[in-house]
Amino acid sequence: MAGWRGPATLLAYLLLCPLPSPGCPAVCRCSSGEVDCSYRALRVVPENLPTNASAVWLGYNHIAVLKARSFRSQQVLQNLSLRSNVLVSIHSQALAGLGALRELDLSNNYLTVLTPETFLPLPGLVTLNVGANKLGQLPPEVLKALPCLQELFLHSNALRSLHAGVFLNLPALRSLTLQGNPWACTCEIQPLFLWIMGNRDKIQGKNGGATQQHGGQSASLGPGRNFSMKPFLHWTIRLH
Repeated sequence: MAGWRGPATLLAYLLLCPLPSPGCPAVCRCSSGEVDCSYRALRVVPENLPTNASAVWLGYNHIAVLKARSFRSQQVLQNLSLRSNVLVSIHSQALAGLGALRELDLSNNYLTVLTPETFLPLPGLVTLNVGANKLGQLPPEVLKALPCLQELFLHSNALRSLHAGVFLNLPALRSLTLQGNPWACTCEIQPLFLWIMGNRDKIQGKNGGATQQHGGQSASLGPGRNFSMKPFLHWTIRLH
């Protein structure tokens, strides 16, 4: 064969064009336990993700549904990002097997509902970002299985009210974002207001810092307007 120079040529070719890492999907890049599958126009989660992956980046794709046991073999995974996809549904067993997960980013999607079963496999989760979705409600039982949760991002959803019981199930919570929701100016929001007044140091403003007290007792729920909850309270929630 013209140009063929035997084993030496083959060896040189392999050195110049290394094969993909074992267990790494062809569309992804794998290095030191990190798997980068972002910006790949993926519609489903790749099936052959490395079993030793500690971080998987699946952001900026076209994934609409997380099927059951999508990450069944990634038992040491600690960081999972699915931000900026088109997620509308997460199977109740989609995250089964991820007992080591610490950070989960589901932001900038189209989720309208979260179920308690979804987070049952994640007892050690520390950070949950579901900001910039379409969530209209968040029942207290949804996050009950996350006793280690420290950071919760709920900004830019469709929440009009939020039961303070959500946070009673999160004893480790130290950081929370709520801005960008269409909060209803009714007495139904009173329990949330009272919780915020007792936990102002945990509420993060639009610039990332904790909200501050301005001229009396106030708390930030994000963009909007001021209102008073009379006759029960004369404090004002500053929606700015």
